Amino acid sequence: MVRGMNNKMFLILVVGTFVVVGCGRPHLIATISPTEATVKAGGTVTLAGDQSGFTNEPVTQWWIQESKRANPKITCGMFDFVPKDFTGCPFGFVVYRTYSMFPGTAVYYAPSTPGVYHVTVGILQAGEWSSSLEERTATASITVTQ
Repeated sequence: MVRGMNNKMFLILVVGTFVVVGCGRPHLIATISPTEATVKAGGTVTLAGDQSGFTNEPVTQWWIQESKRANPKITCGMFDFVPKDFTGCPFGFVVYRTYSMFPGTAVYYAPSTPGVYHVTVGILQAGEWSSSLEERTATASITVTQ
């Protein structure tokens, strides 16, 4: 106890500290399943994305990490359509059907080139405690074989 502080003041200080700490931001989690998969070149893998802790209606987006690293404007995540030509997505592409239903599914379309690729689901909502956006991601590692 701090010198010069009586027991009642000390108790109020301790309880007040726990109340302030307990009022922090909620624990937001994004998950993907399976976290690892193997598929033949040109094949597909179905993935499921889910969330917990989001209280506002979150929005979902899927992308291929390698594509986003090569060019942040090209994520190779397609909402509700399979492109006729996906030469702009040399690491494959992912098609998802909903922005806000959980769990949500997506289908990864593997490229013709073997390798290890990473599909990410991002779940985003407007922040409750500030005007910022809060996002959580989860990633699956996909091994493409010949």
